[in-house]
Amino acid sequence: MLFSEIRLEPLFIWISAFFFKYLLSPSLLSIRLIPALISIASILAAYWASRKYLTKSMAFIFTWLFSFSFFEMTLSRLLAWPTLAPLLQFLCLGLFAHFLESKSPRSQWAFLFLLCLSVSLGFYACTTWPAVWLFLLVIMVSKAYDDHKKIVFLAAFLAGTILLTYPMIQARLSPSGMSHIKANFNGFIPWESSASYGSVLFWDSKPDPPFSPNWGGYLNPLLGSLALIGFFYFLKVFDFFWIIFSILGFLFSLLPAILSNSLEIYRLSHAFPFFLASATLGIRGLASVLPKMPSWRWIACLLLTLLALDVYKYFWRFCGDETLPSAITSQFRSVKYFQIYKFLEQKNAETGPLHVFTEFNMDYENKVINAAIYSFNIVQNLALTGVDSQWTALVIPSDEGPFLQKRFPHLEYVLLPQNVPLSLGLFFIPTREIPPPVIHAWIEADHVYQEVNFKIRNRDPILPWDLFTKQMVPLKDKFQDDPFLQGVYWEKVAFFKGVAGDYQNAAFAYQRAIQKGYPMAHLYYDLGLSLKLLGRNQEAQRAFQNSTGTASKEFIRSGETLYPQIKK
Repeated sequence: MLFSEIRLEPLFIWISAFFFKYLLSPSLLSIRLIPALISIASILAAYWASRKYLTKSMAFIFTWLFSFSFFEMTLSRLLAWPTLAPLLQFLCLGLFAHFLESKSPRSQWAFLFLLCLSVSLGFYACTTWPAVWLFLLVIMVSKAYDDHKKIVFLAAFLAGTILLTYPMIQARLSPSGMSHIKANFNGFIPWESSASYGSVLFWDSKPDPPFSPNWGGYLNPLLGSLALIGFFYFLKVFDFFWIIFSILGFLFSLLPAILSNSLEIYRLSHAFPFFLASATLGIRGLASVLPKMPSWRWIACLLLTLLALDVYKYFWRFCGDETLPSAITSQFRSVKYFQIYKFLEQKNAETGPLHVFTEFNMDYENKVINAAIYSFNIVQNLALTGVDSQWTALVIPSDEGPFLQKRFPHLEYVLLPQNVPLSLGLFFIPTREIPPPVIHAWIEADHVYQEVNFKIRNRDPILPWDLFTKQMVPLKDKFQDDPFLQGVYWEKVAFFKGVAGDYQNAAFAYQRAIQKGYPMAHLYYDLGLSLKLLGRNQEAQRAFQNSTGTASKEFIRSGETLYPQIKK
């Protein structure tokens, strides 16, 4: 039930799978559309929920602050689980308010049922969700303590949420279910980590790549100041009950962050609504003490100023390549695959669908390109089976160029900027130059490696990496006459052996990749690393020397002049 190495909750993956299968097939548009739709739903839920706690004008201000905050701007463009956190939190807070206000038993039970359903969905969406559940549970206990007749609602809430989340509880209690959580837990309130979160929020977000705005904190200076003013105003005008339970809710929302030993801003997802609510009260507090004047004018100017600050943070600081603070950030926000997509899209517009092979490289981490090109990729889109293509594209290591050029004389090569983590090249080969048995073999191998990559992305962390080599065994002797596929196979075997710490077999597999495939520069370099880790320094030195003297290095340097017909 849990997905990926870090054992993520499944709800977002289920939603994405339903969307791609029944509504829109994978494409760059559908990838962007899912978080955008969730963001719109979150904004509507924010206004609906805040109307139960604030006046109409204050609810509008809160919704404005949420909608145009840097936090929500990034979430609305992020195809990942954090996009669901605000939506479910607002739904739960709104339903909880309706439950507390209901007078008739029928409406109370109806809202309690919807609340249990929404709270349970949260457990399938966010690792940090127990903080929200604890907050609601404490208030339910308090209400039951004040009125013993409400104990039945407390019991129903406990029983309902536990029953509905039992499959998730079972998954979390499996041998690997808590591995990522345990790795990031460091006892009770590690103060150094807590201080880092405070710094990232208010004045220096650079230690938190790749999602930091790279200019101040996640809360812009004006928003942070308003939140502080709002806190004091809240203490002044609200009654004791709301002060106690709002502070408890805020502290519970901080627990996922302050109990961890590492920095990840989305552990504070449930705390952001509290900051924004405090900033809303800050505006209300200012309106109560400023001289008599049309308040809507300066409030409008204030809201537009807040918008301008966060727009600047997002579009000029967060999205601007020139402001990227570190190589780590560049790795997670690399535009290399977007560049590859644009070239493939251009080719598709000119000549129609393509055979695009994206699984013959060692990047198993970033496979967004597969969804972006799905609509015109004959290799992976079954709806295009039987369609002929004029061009075949390969996304492979760039130093494979000179060897493919000998085999396919009309090969075209796009020289991409070198970037972390891999030096990939994009090669176009006229499909007519590839014999049908060869392209069918490539498609078969691509499908096998795609399945392996799916399993890697969903890898149970307690299982060894060697398992993936066993899943590729059918390809070992199947394509002996194709040095290209032989090289891909043995390089992948070497990679998995190396990650597993078996450097002896990794070195052997790299040697086989060089002998049976193409003797590329990066293979010699990786062979040298494996030999060096084995303590075989002289052999490693020779491998390193070979990596700097291969023809593929000259091909990379001269690629721009060899193929000027490809637009850079």
